[in-house]
Amino acid sequence: MKGSMVRRVVLALVVCGLLAGSFFAGRLLAGPKAVQAQSEAGPVSPSSIDSSYSCYVDNVAAYENRIHVRCKTAYSDTGIRYFAYPTGSSNGYTANRMLAIGQTAGMLQKPVWVYFDLNSNSNPPSCNIGDCRLLTGISMVNLDVP
Repeated sequence: MKGSMVRRVVLALVVCGLLAGSFFAGRLLAGPKAVQAQSEAGPVSPSSIDSSYSCYVDNVAAYENRIHVRCKTAYSDTGIRYFAYPTGSSNGYTANRMLAIGQTAGMLQKPVWVYFDLNSNSNPPSCNIGDCRLLTGISMVNLDVP
């Protein structure tokens, strides 16, 4: 009887210790609340950020060869509202992250920072030269856009 009680107490202490340890490990591993995705420097993406723009996401779509994020308002007076990133074997992971951030911001009606290449020569396939540019990064942070 006494051995059974000792086992129960030891089991309860071990369970409490494991719960406390996992709680503190989770708190230590939790990062800041900002989310962002940015492409690595490569042939399709410039190594420096050419332009950035803060906007509310109006539409996010995935196509066979690209994903795009459309802002509710155009960038400056250029008419550029679409920001696209190519999908492919090496770009798939980054495109997926950018798509997820765009969808999250759109659903939550939160603003994003869109980083893009202003030069239309870098546009991904099927990205219209007039109103679309290469998306090099997207960040959803706590900011207010008028």
